[in-house]
Amino acid sequence: MAVFSLSTRIPPIERVGMGFGIISTCLSLGIMIGPCLVGIARDLVGGYGAGFLMMALFAFLSTASIVPLEMNNNLTKGTDAGDAERR
Repeated sequence: MAVFSLSTRIPPIERVGMGFGIISTCLSLGIMIGPCLVGIARDLVGGYGAGFLMMALFAFLSTASIVPLEMNNNLTKGTDAGDAERR
């Protein structure tokens, strides 16, 4: 999963562990809560379309929340070439 590379690219080098922990926690919560929400949506609507729509919405919101972080990271640290220098 490419999302785990964000924990090394976005936070400062001394907070990479915390970034990885946050990503892992969110992933675990999604694995635990996601199927329950899809099941509830299926029971309410009668099909899986609402569940897929919910998953698409969460994927969009995840991407939308990462874009500003990445843009801020590029503005404060320069381009990706700067990532090699900080390691």
